[in-house]
Amino acid sequence: MSQEVSLFGNPTSGALGPVFSTQTSRQVRREVEQAQARGQVALANIAVRHQIAEAELASKATLRAAEEHAQSYLTATALCNTATLVAQAKAHAKTAPEGAHLYEAIVTAYAQGAIQRLQKGL
Repeated sequence: MSQEVSLFGNPTSGALGPVFSTQTSRQVRREVEQAQARGQVALANIAVRHQIAEAELASKATLRAAEEHAQSYLTATALCNTATLVAQAKAHAKTAPEGAHLYEAIVTAYAQGAIQRLQKGL
């Protein structure tokens, strides 16, 4: 029995390609297996990076939604507080009209502060 093995399955040399020794064939097989293993590791690394990127994107979207919700809550609160202050200023202006300009200044100051805080965001 011959110790030579062809890479193309034909034990003879000639038209189908070169004939290699058993040792060379083993070496080639080992190198092919190592290359396949490196390819599988590379694919696994790509898959992990893809999963991390997806998780980061989902995390950013969740954070942005929470920020948006908080911003709308603060805006609604500022509107309610301003409306309450306006109503109180009107009521106080009826009982103590000489302070009307002060009530208006207080409400205006609150509203301007609220606007600035909302513009700065969270």
